[in-house]
Amino acid sequence: MSKPLLFNAFLMNTASHIHHGQWRHPEARQHEFNDVNLWIELAKTLEEGLFDAMFFADVTGLYGPADGQYVDNVREGLQIPSNDPAVLLGALAVATKDIGLAYTSNVMQNHRSF
Repeated sequence: MSKPLLFNAFLMNTASHIHHGQWRHPEARQHEFNDVNLWIELAKTLEEGLFDAMFFADVTGLYGPADGQYVDNVREGLQIPSNDPAVLLGALAVATKDIGLAYTSNVMQNHRSF
């Protein structure tokens, strides 16, 4: 028996994920990444398109070149600033009905001593 194909949207609550400067495109809405209505609208669109889930990646720190030069990342808004996706998922859960919501959470957020 074959397994069903599941469709998940990979997202980050940031102005720009991997494509440098895409937030500057005239039709881009990444500059609205702090507006919960942008994410609710996207969640409803994905739900209507029969996506199975939205997956938000958390980011602590910056991605950058191995030699440690992060100037381009900051200038082009590459994953900076970035918000904690856990805060967003509550609003999306209230606004949607049939789409899964998932996120990663950095272990640095665990303040428990081991």
